[in-house]
Amino acid sequence: MLTVGVDLSSQPLRTAACSIEWTVAGPRIRQLFAPPVDDDQICELASGADRVAIDAPFGWPEAFVQSIVANASGGPWPDAPASSLRFRATEMVAQQVTGNAPLSQSTSPLAFLGFRAARLRTRLGPLGHPAAVDGSDGIIEVYPAAALARWGLPAREYKRDEPLHHARRIAIVDALLDALPGLSGYTDTLVASSDALDALVCALVGRAHAIGLVDQIPPELGTLAGTEGWIWVPRGAPADLSSSGTERPGRVAGAADP
Repeated sequence: MLTVGVDLSSQPLRTAACSIEWTVAGPRIRQLFAPPVDDDQICELASGADRVAIDAPFGWPEAFVQSIVANASGGPWPDAPASSLRFRATEMVAQQVTGNAPLSQSTSPLAFLGFRAARLRTRLGPLGHPAAVDGSDGIIEVYPAAALARWGLPAREYKRDEPLHHARRIAIVDALLDALPGLSGYTDTLVASSDALDALVCALVGRAHAIGLVDQIPPELGTLAGTEGWIWVPRGAPADLSSSGTERPGRVAGAADP
């Protein structure tokens, strides 16, 4: 099995990517790219992968989309709460895991990341169609902070070039290598670049999704997840990812051709 993780930014300058090969002997990092990484590189890396896990919002709040459509067609602006225009259901669920207030793709600079993610999903999807926003075709939305929080690792203040943040990156890398020794060999890059570290975490969550070690979409939110997208959060511990598990169907053949 091959999983790919992408820490996507609105520009290649802050984008990193990682691929992990999973064998009976355990995982090993096949490739790790610190920034910059462009869309062509991502598509090439994703070609043939069983899971592609991307840290970027895949959709917009349904109430926001409906309001924009109504306004554009000359209709009245719907009477929707401001929070439903700003946040997707999955972001509110993820907040319960991380304790962090979510960012809003519809009302913040995060929108530029969403534009790039939408273009990339179009390239990665099967047979010329955009990848499904709910991850049903193996191209999934993930949130490294939620994964780290679920694993009991530092999920805040680890991204900057400051002593505290640097120390927390060391702690995260050490914990992941202790649980999955086969990932060794890139310690310096992972400690130096929070983007590369997030890409690794994304690839790990891709494995969790493939073997069913993730929180499932609540039935009552299934339809909404199909239009807004869904952040997949792992269950268990990083060491559990080495187990064979029950592998779920992978990506559609032919997807992610460069």
